Amino acid sequence: MTLASTKIEKAEAICLPRTRFPGRLTDKAIKSAKARAEAYSVVDGGGLYLCVTPAGGKLWRWSYRFEGKEKLMSFGEYPYISLSDARQKYSDGRTLLAKGIDPMAQRKAEKTAKKAGTENSFQSVATKWVEHWHHEKSPRYVAYVKRRMDASWRRRASRATFHGNPMPRHSEVAACPRRTESVRLRASPA
Repeated sequence: MTLASTKIEKAEAICLPRTRFPGRLTDKAIKSAKARAEAYSVVDGGGLYLCVTPAGGKLWRWSYRFEGKEKLMSFGEYPYISLSDARQKYSDGRTLLAKGIDPMAQRKAEKTAKKAGTENSFQSVATKWVEHWHHEKSPRYVAYVKRRMDASWRRRASRATFHGNPMPRHSEVAACPRRTESVRLRASPA
C-alpha cells in the first residue's frame, strides 16, 4: 500500500455521508436532565437540542439559518416527541432547507390550508347559518332543520363525491349563480 492510496482512502472516508449526529444524545441523558434555576440546552447536533426549562419541561428545538436569518423551530415536548421523532423532524427540515424551502413557512402553510379546509366546509358554513337564522324560528322547527342537516352531512361523508367528482368546497358553491338570479334573468327579457 502506498502513501498516495492511503490519502485517497482517507479522502473517500471524509466524503461519505454522516449517519450519526455529532452530539448523539441518548434517552438516558435526556431523562437525567433536571431543571435548574435558568433554562439550559442539551445539544444533540446539527442545531437540534433539548431545552430544559426551570419548571422541568423538556422541549425540542432546532436552530437554523434561512436566507441569512437565524430561525428557531420547535418540535414539541420530550415525553410526547421521542428522540427518534425529533431527529426525523430535524431530518425532514434539513431536506426542505436543501430544496430552498423554509421549514417553518412550510409548516405554517400546511396548517393554514388544513384550517381553511375545515372552516370552508359545508358543515361549518351551514352551522354558522343556523346560528344566525334560528332566532325568529320555533325551537321545534330549528331542531327539525338541524336533524335534516345532520342526516345530509352523514350521507355526504359516506359518499364524499358529487356525480363522480370530489365534493365542491364552499367557495366553489358560492361562486355559482343562485337559482333565483337565473330565474329572474330568464323572466325579465320576456
